[in-house]
Amino acid sequence: MTLAVSRARLWQILDTPEPGDRWAAVTSTVLIALIALNLAAVILGTVHSVALRYGPWLDAFETFSVALFSLEYLARLWSCGSRPAYARPVRGRLRYFFTPWPWST
Repeated sequence: MTLAVSRARLWQILDTPEPGDRWAAVTSTVLIALIALNLAAVILGTVHSVALRYGPWLDAFETFSVALFSLEYLARLWSCGSRPAYARPVRGRLRYFFTPWPWST
């Protein structure tokens, strides 16, 4: 598998999955679950008694989540080069980075 093929495959998994794509489904499910768990953690963190007892755990979960979301974004930024609109190595990625809703372009 060449670098270009793996980049295109990663883009497909993260952004343009085909029906029945198992890896894309797993990735989407994990990301949606992580978002839901983050929402629950933020809500629970506003309850004083929960924050006192589980604050360090909630903080650790937040750090873990930010790390995963950052990796996901870096993977999108790297793999966007397989899309013609973002094909230029530096300019394409900068364009993707500064596009508010890059999936609409």
